[in-house]
Amino acid sequence: MSNPNFNLLWAQFPDHIQYPTLKDLFTHIGGTLARNINVPGFGPNGNTCAVRISRALNYSNAPISKKTVNSLKLNSITGADGKHYIFRVREIRLYLEHTLIARPIKVTRNFDKAFLGTKGIVAFSVNGWSDASGHVALWDGTTFKEPKFDDFRDLKDDPATLFREPNTEGMTLWPL
Repeated sequence: MSNPNFNLLWAQFPDHIQYPTLKDLFTHIGGTLARNINVPGFGPNGNTCAVRISRALNYSNAPISKKTVNSLKLNSITGADGKHYIFRVREIRLYLEHTLIARPIKVTRNFDKAFLGTKGIVAFSVNGWSDASGHVALWDGTTFKEPKFDDFRDLKDDPATLFREPNTEGMTLWPL
């Protein structure tokens, strides 16, 4: 697979303004995604970042390949458009690792310095979330596509609290 065109990927990303909830996004995409809105593990308040990235890939020049999904033993769901959508962060990460040409840049700190000026897809590894292994987002070299929803750089456990809180352990950028 060739790398997707970043500007097209950015333009095709279904943001939270148009599709604020899982139900809105999955209804828009339709197919099996729409039928799974109320299935445990999806929603209605489930995570959507991997599906949003899948949608952007599918409508830029890098559609999700069912053959690759099968060979990597990943799970995908088909939209009304017949395209495949990966819905788990750990699986979209694996898919990107095996399909993008660019070698990923991996860091555990100094995200801003390491990724400044480089456009691409960013994945956060987060420990402590009960319903996700991380987050995946678009980065234009200086900011996220949706800063309010995508910026987990400073997610740290506060030792002063009684409970263990989520903590960002690392970030990976696939340059595009």
